[in-house]
Amino acid sequence: MEAEGNSEIQHVQTPEREVVYGIDVPFSEGAIFLRRPDAETLVDINDALTSETWGELRRKMAEIGEDISWWTDEDDPPADDDAFTPDDAPGHADGYYPSTAPEVMLGWLPEELADKYGQVVATPNGYYLQIDADKVDAVVQELRQSGYSVSRDDALIAWTMEGRP
Repeated sequence: MEAEGNSEIQHVQTPEREVVYGIDVPFSEGAIFLRRPDAETLVDINDALTSETWGELRRKMAEIGEDISWWTDEDDPPADDDAFTPDDAPGHADGYYPSTAPEVMLGWLPEELADKYGQVVATPNGYYLQIDADKVDAVVQELRQSGYSVSRDDALIAWTMEGRP
């Protein structure tokens, strides 16, 4: 959409266009860029995985819109007061669940930026994007030029990797 009398493109800010990044956070090398809603969801999932019971887990996951009904036998699901551990989540013990912030970054960062500034790394658990810390300023500039609002939030990005303290 163009503003009358202004040839610059005006971007409407939506949560999907709000980007947060962190540099050298725990369990990651370099920089991680996430859309704010994706970062908040990862934090919420990691928080839910600290639940002590299945009932607490179900409540927390429902609050963030995560369907976990497929995790257990539908004919004999755990009772709400049954103990829960993170490894009860399918794929958690093997490192497949939840997705890591670098995996999520690979899925949303515009391909031209990922190709220009990042490196796709293959692991036994899948692929993730690695961006060296010395590329942050350039990535921030290009995201802003593309209409994203970008802010640094090392704490939020760290929480996506290890949960809230």
